[in-house]
Amino acid sequence: MTDRPLFERACREKAACSAGPPISGSELAGMRRPQASARPGRQAALRLTSGYGAGALSGTEGRRSMTDRAQGEGNRYAGTAQKVVQAGTVFGGIRIDTSKVPLLPAPNQLPATVAHFTGREADLHELQRLLPDDDAHEPATLLISAIAGMAGVGKTTLANYWAHRIRDRYPNGSLYVNLQGYSNEKVADPGPVLGSFLRALNVPDTEIPADVASRAALFRSLLTERRVLVLLDNAATPEQIRPLLPGSPNSLVIVTSRSRLSGLIARNGARPIFLGLLSDAEAMRLLRRIAGDDRIDSESAAATALAGYCAHLPLALCIAAARVVTNPHKTIEELVAELGAERNRLDFFNTEDEETAVRAVFSWSYRSLPPDAAKMFRLLSLYPVPVIDIPGTAALAGISKKSARDLLDLLFDVHLLESQPGSAYRFHDLVLAYASECLEVDEPPNSRTEALQRINGWHEYLRLRECTLDHTTKWGHATALRQVGEHALFFNWHDEAIPLLKESATIFSTMRDHRGVGLAQLGLGEAYGKLEKHHSCVQHLQKAADEFAKANSRVDGCTALHELGKAWVRAGNPGKAQGTLRHALQIMESLGKTADADLVLKKLAEIATDTAPDRDRPLE
Repeated sequence: MTDRPLFERACREKAACSAGPPISGSELAGMRRPQASARPGRQAALRLTSGYGAGALSGTEGRRSMTDRAQGEGNRYAGTAQKVVQAGTVFGGIRIDTSKVPLLPAPNQLPATVAHFTGREADLHELQRLLPDDDAHEPATLLISAIAGMAGVGKTTLANYWAHRIRDRYPNGSLYVNLQGYSNEKVADPGPVLGSFLRALNVPDTEIPADVASRAALFRSLLTERRVLVLLDNAATPEQIRPLLPGSPNSLVIVTSRSRLSGLIARNGARPIFLGLLSDAEAMRLLRRIAGDDRIDSESAAATALAGYCAHLPLALCIAAARVVTNPHKTIEELVAELGAERNRLDFFNTEDEETAVRAVFSWSYRSLPPDAAKMFRLLSLYPVPVIDIPGTAALAGISKKSARDLLDLLFDVHLLESQPGSAYRFHDLVLAYASECLEVDEPPNSRTEALQRINGWHEYLRLRECTLDHTTKWGHATALRQVGEHALFFNWHDEAIPLLKESATIFSTMRDHRGVGLAQLGLGEAYGKLEKHHSCVQHLQKAADEFAKANSRVDGCTALHELGKAWVRAGNPGKAQGTLRHALQIMESLGKTADADLVLKKLAEIATDTAPDRDRPLE
């Protein structure tokens, strides 16, 4: 006879691996214990609920075909070990083998919550709204919450806090991974992460597929009828996240990232939560939670100033509060004075743990940028006013407005810039301090000088543009329009420069100011030349030369003829170019402009060389 207690214990151990509820005592009582039979061996009817890889009956593998392939009379069984193993007529002894896979509990991988979690009531309310009202109403699609925000704003803290609050809704466990999207470690690949998840779900190493796609498929299969909470922390891109998503709506996925993950929102229906800075009240509450009410109340004004220096960034507030606790001999006012006197402000927020130092966490965002965006990040620390707009950024970096807009959007997407009304941006105070450090270390001095010159030119452009409205005379208005157009050309803003220069030329023409018309036409020639519209360029430069001749402005005429000659070369007419440049050379020599004459002679020599009939003939 089979020992009843041993049999029941084996059944319970078997059921412990299942995806369904454990077998109760009443269910065990309903099972028939194997009885002796008149035939050799024993016969039993046994039903067990089993999870993946939970062992075998009588040494058989759960994934074998539904009928025994052995010849002759043998054991017959139905079902699979993935869901239900239903024993039919069994000959021989019954053995429940649980030795192949260790009996592991449901995974519970969430990190511990922080003791000083503060505020975020509105964000928690928004997260809670994602969940169905009760377990009876399952969502139709997989719930994905994407929590995004700048470095140090508390994304992981919020996500983990909320996950602990709701984990009872997901009885089959919780999975956690730091995807290292922004850190000093290599970004985590989905393949090893899936391997870790599968092991936590009791899949033996020998059953884990080698390729990512198969691992992801197996992961989705295992979670089809399970309720699991998955926390994907510090993600880099949607492509890194997608293989780690369950396929059924039973589970919940929480993602944190410094990126806005717009692709995950658009394609996978993720619900975004953009985490901002703490309010004044929340910042003070956080200081109190760490430093204590007595310490804060004794120097409330200094504590408020300390929160201001932290710019309400939770990480900075935690470090500052820790400085208060670990320096009991210093008053908060002394610490504030120390912070205010720091030449490098971020030094105050250093810790022995690089994972929590403000400078370090900012650096992970900065180092992940492409080169052009990193350069823009550095140069923006030179921006003279707090609000950063697209035209000023284009001027600062010497690029087009479209390129400036794209780079600003990229910096905003990874939360290195904050948005402002009117397609404008601004730095968080501590991020600006870090950008200034990067400028000193990574940007060559000549590049910094050129950027400052460009931004000064931008301010001159703005001043001149305002002057176009102030002039009461036609001549003053036309001159201001031309100057603004020339400044726009300096920044390659042809769409602004050309209308301004045309309007200037029209006004000067009505006044019969030939030199004024010539200068405006000269600017138009330069604009069309930069746009490689050679026919228009030649037309406007020829008009400029003619107007200067009418005004008897020989110096300006030389400049126009020189530029016209080069334009004829670009237009593919070297004969016209030579004639125009010889005319310019005669005037320059008569004026004693030897330096300019040398430049014209050099250009004529280049044309002669390029048009020589034997220039490609090999030497004999």
